[in-house]
Amino acid sequence: MKFLMFLFLFYFSTSTSVQGADIIEETCKKTEYYDLCVKTLRSDPRSSNADLKGLTQITLEASLVFGRGAFIKIKKMYNETKDKGLKSCLDVCVDNYELAVVRNLPGAIKLLGQNKFNDVNSYLSAAYNAPETCLDSFSEEPKTDVPPELAAWNDHFEQLCTIALDMLNNLGN
Repeated sequence: MKFLMFLFLFYFSTSTSVQGADIIEETCKKTEYYDLCVKTLRSDPRSSNADLKGLTQITLEASLVFGRGAFIKIKKMYNETKDKGLKSCLDVCVDNYELAVVRNLPGAIKLLGQNKFNDVNSYLSAAYNAPETCLDSFSEEPKTDVPPELAAWNDHFEQLCTIALDMLNNLGN
């Protein structure tokens, strides 16, 4: 009897994890950043039992967590710099990231739970624009070099938002 129970549990746990891996890989194949998508979803244990909507939520939450971290680092960079040109650019970045992590991404997550996919798209698209608006500020006069770490944070945040947008588009189909 114990052996049968062991076989049942072994089969169930393997089929569940295979199924979870399959949906992660199939979902991520439909995104622009496959490797980051897989890495992000596999890092969250909820992914193994999630459907596409659940995976989208997990990705939105990962975007929010990363965005909050980037916001804190950008704000610190803003507070520590003495360079007026850099400070002006970082002010734009702080404002945009704050909006993304305080309003847009939390709003998108809430609306996803209500199945309001068009509204989720609007909020998520606004968050997606934060890194681009941030970087655009560096091309205005006086032109200032983008700190490499800021460029990396912007790229990663934008990629996470892109993955979530790709998933959301598949949810609507």
